[in-house]
Amino acid sequence: MDIVEYLKPKFVLMENVVDMLRLDKASLGRYTLSRLVLMKYQARLGIVAAGCYGLPQFQLRVFLFGAHSSEKLPQIPLPTHDVIVRYGYPAEFEVAVFSLRMLEPVMFHPYNSVCLVQRNTVAYDEGQPRQLEDALVLRDYFSDLPPVANNEAREKMTYEKPPETDFQRYIRSSEYKMIGSELNGTKRIMNLLYDHRPSPLSEDDYIEFV
Repeated sequence: MDIVEYLKPKFVLMENVVDMLRLDKASLGRYTLSRLVLMKYQARLGIVAAGCYGLPQFQLRVFLFGAHSSEKLPQIPLPTHDVIVRYGYPAEFEVAVFSLRMLEPVMFHPYNSVCLVQRNTVAYDEGQPRQLEDALVLRDYFSDLPPVANNEAREKMTYEKPPETDFQRYIRSSEYKMIGSELNGTKRIMNLLYDHRPSPLSEDDYIEFV
């Protein structure tokens, strides 16, 4: 927060694990928001699940947007995918009304003394139209990977079969196609796997496990 105070950027984006809202009554989240408010920033806090944006996992993350009082505070993007719920959300900051002295905003403008708050999770409202992609699971992620033995010696491996899901097709696409800038004539590369070799065990490792 000292860096924000020194640089005074128009916008601030922070991300952290959801435990910052679980531990010690969310003292870290309260501190971060209060510092932004005292520096005359608007602030918006939201919990998102990675699976809601097309990743095969349910990892919860906390995102905090800040905007100078002269700027428009950005919205946190709504989910694009359905998700399989695994864990509960922390209830911190889910309050109906708060005052300036409480410094516990989910959405706050420094020149308003009172703000209404509904919840801290990023989701559609009940009855709000939505069109979500199907939830992704681990099978969507690695069902196309070849088997790897404990003594695998090859530095490079091929997939050996075509992608089976949209996620796998995306992962195999070029960096240009991922960001939507692939043009005619873009050089295509062969998809190879590199991060599959297990670390070799020393004699000490064998003794430790025995």
